[in-house]
Amino acid sequence: MFIHRSLRPAVCFLLLFVWGGSAAAQESAPKNDPASAGVTDAWQRLIYLPYKNLRNVLSDANSTVVLPYAEYADLVKRAAAAAAKPVDAVISESHYTAAIDGDAARIGATLTVQVLADGWTEVPVQFGQAAIGKISDADGKVKLRGAGQGKYAMLFPAKGEYTVELDLTARISSSPDGRRFEFGCPTVGITTFEITVPEADQTIQLTPTLVSLPVEGAEGVTRIKSSLGSTSKIGVLWHPRTGAKPQMDLLAGVTNALHVSIADGLIHSDASLKYDVLRGELNELQIVVPANHRILGVSSTTARIESWDSVEEKTRRLIKVKLLAPVSDTLLIDVHTEAPAGTEPFEAAGIDEDGVVHGIHALDVVRESGQLVVTHGKDLSVTVEGQQGLIRIEEAEVEKSIRRANALSYKFYSSRFSLRIAADPLAPRIQVANSTRLTFGDDELKLESSLAYSIERAGVFVLKLEVPESVTIDSVTAEAMKEFAFDAASRTLTVSFLQKRLGALNMNVSGRQELEADVSENELTLPLLTPLEVERETGSIQVFVPEAIEVVTKQAELVGAQAEPLSGDVRLADTRLSSAWSYTRRPVTIPVRTRRKPTRLTARVGTTIDAREDATSVVTDLEFDVKFAGVDTFRFAVPEQLSSRINVEDAAGIKSSSAAEEAVDGWVDWTIQMQRDVLGRQRFRITYELQNTESTSPDADEGEGADEAKGLEIVPLRALGVESADEGAAQIALSSVSGEVAVQKDRAFSVQVQSEDEGLELIDVRELQFLPQEGYLAFRYFKQPVSMTLNVTKHEIQEVVATVATRALVEIVAGRENWNYRVRFRLRSSERQRLPLTLPKGAELLALLVDQQQVNPEQNAAASTDERDAYFVNVSRTKTSDEVFHVTVQFRVATSDPFSSRTGGLLEFTMPQIGDADSAGVVIQQLRTVLWVPREYALVGTPKEFVREDAGSFMGVLKRVLGMGPGQKDLPQRLTQWIGSEASGIIDFPTEGHAYVYNNLGGSADLVARWWNVPVFTWCLSGLLIVVAWILRKTSWENKFGLLVLLAFVAALFATSDPDWVLHGLVASYYGVIAMIVFWMIHTLLGRPQSGRRRAHRTAATVPPVVPPPGVFDDLKPRTPNPPG
Repeated sequence: MFIHRSLRPAVCFLLLFVWGGSAAAQESAPKNDPASAGVTDAWQRLIYLPYKNLRNVLSDANSTVVLPYAEYADLVKRAAAAAAKPVDAVISESHYTAAIDGDAARIGATLTVQVLADGWTEVPVQFGQAAIGKISDADGKVKLRGAGQGKYAMLFPAKGEYTVELDLTARISSSPDGRRFEFGCPTVGITTFEITVPEADQTIQLTPTLVSLPVEGAEGVTRIKSSLGSTSKIGVLWHPRTGAKPQMDLLAGVTNALHVSIADGLIHSDASLKYDVLRGELNELQIVVPANHRILGVSSTTARIESWDSVEEKTRRLIKVKLLAPVSDTLLIDVHTEAPAGTEPFEAAGIDEDGVVHGIHALDVVRESGQLVVTHGKDLSVTVEGQQGLIRIEEAEVEKSIRRANALSYKFYSSRFSLRIAADPLAPRIQVANSTRLTFGDDELKLESSLAYSIERAGVFVLKLEVPESVTIDSVTAEAMKEFAFDAASRTLTVSFLQKRLGALNMNVSGRQELEADVSENELTLPLLTPLEVERETGSIQVFVPEAIEVVTKQAELVGAQAEPLSGDVRLADTRLSSAWSYTRRPVTIPVRTRRKPTRLTARVGTTIDAREDATSVVTDLEFDVKFAGVDTFRFAVPEQLSSRINVEDAAGIKSSSAAEEAVDGWVDWTIQMQRDVLGRQRFRITYELQNTESTSPDADEGEGADEAKGLEIVPLRALGVESADEGAAQIALSSVSGEVAVQKDRAFSVQVQSEDEGLELIDVRELQFLPQEGYLAFRYFKQPVSMTLNVTKHEIQEVVATVATRALVEIVAGRENWNYRVRFRLRSSERQRLPLTLPKGAELLALLVDQQQVNPEQNAAASTDERDAYFVNVSRTKTSDEVFHVTVQFRVATSDPFSSRTGGLLEFTMPQIGDADSAGVVIQQLRTVLWVPREYALVGTPKEFVREDAGSFMGVLKRVLGMGPGQKDLPQRLTQWIGSEASGIIDFPTEGHAYVYNNLGGSADLVARWWNVPVFTWCLSGLLIVVAWILRKTSWENKFGLLVLLAFVAALFATSDPDWVLHGLVASYYGVIAMIVFWMIHTLLGRPQSGRRRAHRTAATVPPVVPPPGVFDDLKPRTPNPPG
């Protein structure tokens, strides 16, 4: 068998493995079992090798190895024996004796070893950096073997107890702490160590140390003995005993983190002293603080303090701290003090040249360095007046324990520094915006100030204002206000708050100043509140005055104020903005002069004349407009003959109304007394009636129905000024007067107005301003008195249409058994209760809606006929009579099959009507009817009194017949938009087939439409055209086109009377026309060559040759010239 070179090592390994397993099996098999021996020999001769993939098998970790059971059992037995192997030897004791020899330590090690196993036993040991120089025992049989770096193995020949002595050598190293050496050792239960240092008074430290006792030795040496216990390493350090504890100021340094806080009248000092012990131990320490500081506490987070005490000295206070245990590395001490903060500058920290202590510092240290942070309260202002021995640092450089925002941060390298600080209370910075509104009245001046304070730096509990003379404070409002007090002697208003206020603060102060009411002119200075103890004040002033008072500023005496422009007409109650001012500094003085305006009185007279049949009523609206000063009396005059009929209607504020006892020049004065003086517009209503005079018309008694002419003179009342009852008092005359007259009449009267007054102007009713814009005639005048004469004529009442249907939409779906109607009316009707409605006889009413609301109709049997059923529809509604409303009627009429004929026929539809059967009193302006017929039928022609909406287009008719007509899908939406009412109801209205739309103006009682069967007529007309095409197939194209033109001419003539018939005929013959033309073209193309050859043959056979007579062509021969002579 050939084996590849690369597989040979693997094959050899496998052979060895199999051979080893077979050998083990032979040894384990019983020697006296010949069967077992035969099987083993057979297996030795049979070897299977996976020679193709041997490498893959050997490299696969998941491959399986098959072993004989005997070999597997032997392997398990040996593994269990190895796991339970007993201890062969143990080192029970070790004793070490060290002596210092220069820079080396000579160590003698005595080891007691108990060997428990027979034969040679190996005991491993290691001594680290110590080298073995010699090994010996009592019999000299113990051997030593090296096992690695610093590792050895002792070999013992037999069982028993051995005492082994080793000589070791270790190197000694020196450091500032002393001299030292260390070495490794076996881990033994009992270990002792003894060392002799050839120097006196040495401190020796052993690592580890359980019990260490000094041993007396010779002079000049130091010797100790110690029991170490079980350890794997021994270390020794020694140094002279006299250098263990140097002086304190030479061994420790301090890092001081000092925080000084000035707030609430106290100076708080917090120091964190970090002691770094360089050599020795620290048992006690001393700290100094300023003499006037009270010590709040001394604590430590790294050591336990046994006690601390303070001693007051002349320039300082000394704190002595005693620790419970000495500290040899780091110690952290926290000290807290406080002292009262005075008004004078002070030293924040440091020790000056005279030894006066100003901060918290350490004593008896080599060096003290650290950081100083000074903070203060928000109500203090801190100023550094001097510094020495300090360096200013950034906030980021400060330790986190004392880092503060907006603090003074310093670094120092010695406690000999100085920082002098002045802490002054921070005065509040107050700014105020003062908005003042002054409102003049008849007898007082109202003051309203809105003060917007801005308080910074420090808060305040109290705000003060200075109040002008003769001003009385009524109220003060502010947030969190406790109370306000006014000192009349100092004219100071003090406002107190519940808590200190800082930031924005709004305050409102109102007061008043008395004015003299009986004088026409008054001089005064505008009163203004003055905020006290403020840094800056800005203000604005608005002066509001009533119409009766005029305020004039004395510009020459104006101080500190600037006039502001007025924007628009600003009003406040009954006052208007007269002037506006602004200022940015004090003092501010605005002197003014007030003057009362005289009363201004105007009047408007509105007279409404209502002409009736028996009497004419006159209503006068008299309106006085009082400005500047109030009055309590109003006057007007009426003609003497009307004075007894006058009625002044009660109105708010009227005390009494009375007429004068005597008339003056035919006029009687009336006086209306008010309860108090009034301003503004005051309106009164005066009414009276006049009986119509007898007519002087000569036609008054000429038969029944004659017009009656009546004349009536109307004189509107006169508005008068006010006369004072006091002697010598000024009279108040009317500044202006205007009047309007509106004439109203019943529709049965005709009114004519005649007037000779030039001041009475005829105007359009829409030009009325004082009276409502309604009536028959309107007049206007601006002088009084005026008069007019009314001529009233009565006419017969002509009935008008009560109900108008502006639009009516009738939709009819014509079926074979039933006709479904849906009718929608858009109405204007004066009928408020019931509206007559007639439907076809026998109609089954499905739904009746008025403005989308279901109503129940009432049967009107009296108005029903043989052809129609009459109903009453309740039209009660909330709308006015001129508003449009909608009525929707849906019903069904049973009928026999109207399409029973195979060719065509007539459809007679009875239309529903609003009103009685004869349509009296009802007008339908626009009627739109939509007829739906099945698809196999078409409506031809135009019904009488209707117009076809979609007629006039051949393609339109064709598409409608084919079901592709434009607008068929959106027809319901267009119909709804046209009628203006949604097609909603309690019952659906399904449609099918073709829709035909007809329009009508004025309405119609019925609609008669002709129909025909489209498939039948199409077959007939198209078949007829195909027959004609066959008959005319052999005639010439001239004849064919002539025939077509003749047919088109006849159709055009017939279309003049009814084009719809022609269009439907063309649609029905559409297929025949196409077939006829195609047939003719095919016949022409296929039959042309044969007919040509026959015609040529006939011509050649029958036509004889033509011989021209003699002399015919002689003129065409050339002529020769005549010879000369």
